[in-house]
Amino acid sequence: MTLTNRNVESIQTGKVIWDEKLQGFGVRKQSENGSISFILKTRIRGRQKIITIGRYGVLTVQAARAEALKLLSAISSGRDPVEISELQELRVHDLAEAWLKRHVCNLKPSSAKRYQCLIRDYIGPKLGRIYVDELTPQKVVRFHDALGNKPRTANYCVSTLSSMWGWAAKRGLIKLDNPCIGVQRYPENRRKRYLSASEIKRLANALTREEQANPFAVAAIKILIMTGARLGEILSAKWEWIDGDILKLPDSKTGAKDITLPSPVLNILATLPRLEENPYIIVGKKNGQHMVNLRKPWMRIVKSAGIEHVRLHDLRHSFASFAVSSGASLNHIGEQLGHRSLTTTQRYSHLARDPVRKATETTAIIIAEAMRANG
Repeated sequence: MTLTNRNVESIQTGKVIWDEKLQGFGVRKQSENGSISFILKTRIRGRQKIITIGRYGVLTVQAARAEALKLLSAISSGRDPVEISELQELRVHDLAEAWLKRHVCNLKPSSAKRYQCLIRDYIGPKLGRIYVDELTPQKVVRFHDALGNKPRTANYCVSTLSSMWGWAAKRGLIKLDNPCIGVQRYPENRRKRYLSASEIKRLANALTREEQANPFAVAAIKILIMTGARLGEILSAKWEWIDGDILKLPDSKTGAKDITLPSPVLNILATLPRLEENPYIIVGKKNGQHMVNLRKPWMRIVKSAGIEHVRLHDLRHSFASFAVSSGASLNHIGEQLGHRSLTTTQRYSHLARDPVRKATETTAIIIAEAMRANG
């Protein structure tokens, strides 16, 4: 039948009515909230897709049909339907799909995978069918509260939603206030684990025992703790990036970065073979590839060393801990670690008080003893 305002208003819950005048144009009434929406069923890049045009009441049948024609014309020219119409009312899952496809795909694989999992497992099932103009701060708060048993995941989900919103707003896809602004995040007890001097010694002995069987893994671990570099930065490093005592990374988590290589690290590098067919420093099992995972050798090494509850990333924290204790400034430590902001480095500021406290204590005792002697 030809869609009219009259038959649209009489549509039954859960039903779809297709328009005879324009193929693929229709209207449906949602069973969960009773809203009536205009839709367009079409094929995009060979796959069938149903696009929500807008809700009845906001759009008349005539306006929605005109919008459908505009969408079909734009799709035939190869444009993304998410960008086509200001009248089109997006749901959260539409926004998430566009964000993943056009923004997240350009990020590092590990970051992209994390966002995909958050949307698939949490955001999509709970918020996906909500229209973006109906996603209020109150709904975001309820969503966040429902994940209270997973505070870090809850915070990540809200941050992901906020990022999606900001991305869409910059491109004019939505003109609404970000509903995540002002949502109070859960406090996170970030795990800080630093290896002590005695643990470093036990680790060194365990590394020596492992070295003959796995020289590249052992070298990578030593370089990590002596430079404070991230695991991925060392595993993917190439020989050609070394310039004297500097490892010049063309890209990292925070962009291009220089890592200073101290003399003990240069000595380690001097012992490693350079394979003509492999450009990487830490050689992997596959020809021409770098090592991709240190988990198994690391677990074996820390077990041998008798060290518990320590991750590879804790080597980075341990480097910072020893650097602070030796009197290095937070600015210099942050530069070596590749922090964008001094605020990130300041998580180690409490450690900087230890040598100050010790020096102050020693000085005060000397002065106090001198005062007693004079008395």
